[in-house]
Amino acid sequence: MNNPSIKLSIKSDAKNVSFVCNTVTDFLRNMNVEKQTRDKIELCLAEALNNIIRHAYKNNPGKLVNIKVEKEGNEIRIILVDYGIPRPENVKPTLCFDPDDIENLPEGGFGLYLIDNLMDENIYRTADGKNVLLLKKYVGMN
Repeated sequence: MNNPSIKLSIKSDAKNVSFVCNTVTDFLRNMNVEKQTRDKIELCLAEALNNIIRHAYKNNPGKLVNIKVEKEGNEIRIILVDYGIPRPENVKPTLCFDPDDIENLPEGGFGLYLIDNLMDENIYRTADGKNVLLLKKYVGMN
């Protein structure tokens, strides 16, 4: 039996992020994934795509991003592939700010931290000009 999946290819433009997130959320809804889990996945997907656009492709529009989402049993896997600048190796996301100084919160740096804390697994690898981010979330059903 085939696992339900969707595949998308987009150009590296921030305008395409909401399209991908909406499409994936609809797919997850059709797979009866609970809303709270869908919301976490959508947030992490948006952060990952924005990181690819901003950092791997340096906001250069028109570059290819491939996305595959599949469900197998109680596991959702999201695979994002880009051909931009690789992420530095072994980056462990941390938040470095003073929570009492709300006026001076950093503008960025939360994406990887959110992904690391909201997904059950995230595995990044790069080889031969190809960057692959695998996100996994174990899900309950409605």
